[in-house]
Amino acid sequence: MLLLGTLTLWAAITTPADPLHASATPPALPVPPAPSPAAPDALPGPAKRPAGPVEAFPHVRVDLAARRVEFDATVEARPLDPETPLVFLEVIACTPNTREHEALVLSRARAEHVHAALLLLGLTPGAPGSVAQRPSGIARTPPSGPALAVTFEWAAPDGSRSSAPPSAWIRDKATGHRPAMNPGDFVFAGSKTATSTDPTSGAAVTYYAAQAAGTLIGLTTFGDEAVAWRTVLSPETALDTPVWIADPATTPPPGTPVVVAIRPLDPPAAPGPPPS
Repeated sequence: MLLLGTLTLWAAITTPADPLHASATPPALPVPPAPSPAAPDALPGPAKRPAGPVEAFPHVRVDLAARRVEFDATVEARPLDPETPLVFLEVIACTPNTREHEALVLSRARAEHVHAALLLLGLTPGAPGSVAQRPSGIARTPPSGPALAVTFEWAAPDGSRSSAPPSAWIRDKATGHRPAMNPGDFVFAGSKTATSTDPTSGAAVTYYAAQAAGTLIGLTTFGDEAVAWRTVLSPETALDTPVWIADPATTPPPGTPVVVAIRPLDPPAAPGPPPS
């Protein structure tokens, strides 16, 4: 903002000492000097990115400088029956009242907010994958989108911080092998929007499918994941036999707070030329 220069008013109109002998012609007013141009304030430079993560939405934080999105969650994998303690998994992270019985972690962050946070990093979503039975066999379409690394971060009982990919908590029930979940094995698929009818008003309601379906971060392929694993597996047992379980030897106790960190692997796009 430019500072306005202040003009000094010259109002020194000479009044004769003896009003009876005052000149009929008033004396000339002195001419004030021309004001010097006001020096502008220093113009602000480019906006600086805030250091560290900033809460963009409830339970969702964005670190623009580090190109990272993180959201709060808790370990959810818990056996429904003590007699059958294995927890078969179909999603990595779910939303409330959806797939808690088959999820590693549960988050109260909304799936569309995680989607929006990834947009803030400059990412463009792809599309979820699909798997279906066809006359010629099972048709599998892998998900598309920017490659992502997904990491769990949590506090151990002794207070030390730990981090690991989701695969560290998952194993094949039969072989004990862990799934390949290296950096880049997840993608920003972006889910999709769907429409339902409001039972009270009868109006059409559009919603973000991953929020309603609980497919915030997928493991099997439901077709509406916000963040999807590249490997295409059907949740239908008629198409693919369930193999992935929560590893009780490595998964922290249910209720353990977890930060789910998502980081794109592709470098940010180079800035374009300045406007002419």
